[in-house]
Amino acid sequence: MAIVARETVADPSWEIEIRAVDLNPAALEKAGRARYSAWALRETPIDIRSKWFRADGHDFVLDDAVRAAVKIEPANLAGDDPNLWQAAHYDVIFCRNVLMYFAPDQMRAAISRIAASLAPGGYLFLGHAETLRGISDDFHLCHTHDTFYYRRKKQLGSGCPQDIDIKSAVKTAELPAIALTTAWVDTIRQASERVAALVAAAKAVESPKQVRTNGWALKSALDLLRHERFGEALDCVRGGPPEAEDDPDVLLVKAMLLSHSGELAAAEDACRRLLQIDGLNAGAHYVLALCREHAGQRGRAMEHDRIAAHLDPGFAMPRLHCGLLARHAGDRAGARRELQQALVLLQREDVSRLLLFGGGFTRDALIGICQSAVAECEERS
Repeated sequence: MAIVARETVADPSWEIEIRAVDLNPAALEKAGRARYSAWALRETPIDIRSKWFRADGHDFVLDDAVRAAVKIEPANLAGDDPNLWQAAHYDVIFCRNVLMYFAPDQMRAAISRIAASLAPGGYLFLGHAETLRGISDDFHLCHTHDTFYYRRKKQLGSGCPQDIDIKSAVKTAELPAIALTTAWVDTIRQASERVAALVAAAKAVESPKQVRTNGWALKSALDLLRHERFGEALDCVRGGPPEAEDDPDVLLVKAMLLSHSGELAAAEDACRRLLQIDGLNAGAHYVLALCREHAGQRGRAMEHDRIAAHLDPGFAMPRLHCGLLARHAGDRAGARRELQQALVLLQREDVSRLLLFGGGFTRDALIGICQSAVAECEERS
């Protein structure tokens, strides 16, 4: 980081301070020596290695000026250390592949401290497998340069809309039509009942009144959905009580039904409203991906798929959709990677999500689509 700062920040008035902390004394001692093997620097460009390191036997030693720019000290990220967690003190925090080892309560407490210690608009970088989904609402999710990261909101606990920065361009593909079976109907019926029960249980904690209204509306809509009566299901959701208009579950079902009905602008509006309430909702981003595909913005569609998969690594449909987009764009390697992951996830995908997001396809049909697409990619490779 110190090297990157020196290479990219030309303004001499900038004051750059890097603070590196760890709980392990041995790790701190090793970091302080700033000696690296050739293997440790295997991905470091030759010109950078020649400029900022000197050979010493089998090792490479970091330039003293760069090493001095980093303050290395012991600290416990799980502790409430007022010296470490100074209010609005940091512009950027890198905490990669650490929080994943914390218990949920520890992780929430650590993220809360991190948020308070970041300046408004400051950035947080986590590991590729880490997400703030269900942990914190104090950050905007960003995506640029092929990576995800977070930006602290101006006001903590504000619940303001989630901002997504999307930049890429990939073409799309359409799902083929597949006939439905009687077994699918039975499965969807059970899924409908299960979704309704889950919605009712979740709402019981928050508002008994909404259980009787929203839960009933969703159950009725899902029952119509399993019979592919999309228009009637949409009318059912639209005819709900006023308080249901800001219910996340209702908004998600409404958005998906609107996309089925070709009302793409309204579907996107429902998704945006949902993201204002739950900025890390993977389902909303998947629906936005479908809408962007239909609008011909295939790059934007793929980015929403990637965001959905990042927010919910177990969600099969954005992987499938992303793989088909990549195949249509001629990226056979990328398509094969996404589709193979979709195959794994589809085996254990919840039937309630297949009901809502599967577009009327059975689990076996979706798996068949994946297998066929993978085979086609391998034949053309």
